[in-house]
Amino acid sequence: MLTINYRRITESLPQRIYFINYFFFFLCVLFIFTLLLVAVLFINLAEAKQARQETLENFSYWVEVSRKHPNSPDAFFEAGYYAAKLGDEETALNFLDEALRLDPSFERARELEKLMANGQ
Repeated sequence: MLTINYRRITESLPQRIYFINYFFFFLCVLFIFTLLLVAVLFINLAEAKQARQETLENFSYWVEVSRKHPNSPDAFFEAGYYAAKLGDEETALNFLDEALRLDPSFERARELEKLMANGQ
């Protein structure tokens, strides 16, 4: 009688090595995506800091111009604009009020004041 020895397919394949390889692959991909996310967040943070610094410099410049030229509604408007951009509503409204006092028909100042009153 002829006996045939056969092995099950599952016995011939390594049992755990596939799982371990996929697990490490998944960890590597997850690590790479995490690094990319951190890099993007770091770049955005650096850009935001740079933009805030530029806004602060512009605000300081226009405050100085408004002190040197107290009859210039444009200087007060610009100082108010940059104060609003920095989030200082009280200071911005003071500058805009002064710009409107100097030139009651100053439409840009009136529009910015309305936007700030609406909370935008």
